[in-house]
Amino acid sequence: MKLVFSSEIDGSVNAPPSKSLTQRAIAAAGLCRGRTVIENPSRSADANAAMAIIGGMGATVENESPNAIAITGGNEPRRRDFNAGEAGLSLRMFAPILALFDREVALTGKGSLLARPIGMIEGPLRALGARVRTENGFPPVTLQGPLRGGRAEVDGSVSSQFLSGLLLATPLCENDTTLIVNGLKSAPYVRMTLEILRNFALGLDCDNELTRFDIPGRQSYRPLRYRVEGDWSGAAFLLVAGAVAGRAAVRDLNPSSLQADRRILE
Repeated sequence: MKLVFSSEIDGSVNAPPSKSLTQRAIAAAGLCRGRTVIENPSRSADANAAMAIIGGMGATVENESPNAIAITGGNEPRRRDFNAGEAGLSLRMFAPILALFDREVALTGKGSLLARPIGMIEGPLRALGARVRTENGFPPVTLQGPLRGGRAEVDGSVSSQFLSGLLLATPLCENDTTLIVNGLKSAPYVRMTLEILRNFALGLDCDNELTRFDIPGRQSYRPLRYRVEGDWSGAAFLLVAGAVAGRAAVRDLNPSSLQADRRILE
């Protein structure tokens, strides 16, 4: 028999960096004409997959310091095959971005990601000018652009990740774009993408319910220094520990964050 006794915690710790914001910032930096520095990036497998994808797109990625990566954007794919690993966000987000290029490429993943539905990307990408083919609605997906803009309806009921990819890609299209979104379930994550676009000097109009987006084409991403805030999901465990067993100070959290898990404070 083993006995477990209650104990008390008292200490300070840094929140882990947000994986979601890191992947979005990496994608935006890869589309810049110039050098972007991302401070406090997540070093997770998901973030590494995003860095590998933009490297294949022609970007250069290097460590500026132990806690910062420097990305110089590229606009010419260096290979045909791209792999998102097990990162669902990167799989769906990078599909529209890769469709910007006029070279045929294939995007896939591994493990359980191969069972993640991706069929919802086909109609909107075709409506915006790209060629796209999936394996009966699942990865891998074959893409060929260029994405030209236009009008498309987007199903947001399964995931908002593809919508985030469209919002990142369509400002670079030749034509303006209008997106009509149906059944959006993950609005906080879309608002995080909009915040990334604002940081990189991209502009668009949308309604408060995030059901319509009007995106001017022929825009450019502006390089900058961007600091990734702490991840409220990862910090939640630390905050709960402090609430029930003593005191925990968690640094690097933005109290005004758009991350949905900030609601743990309530």
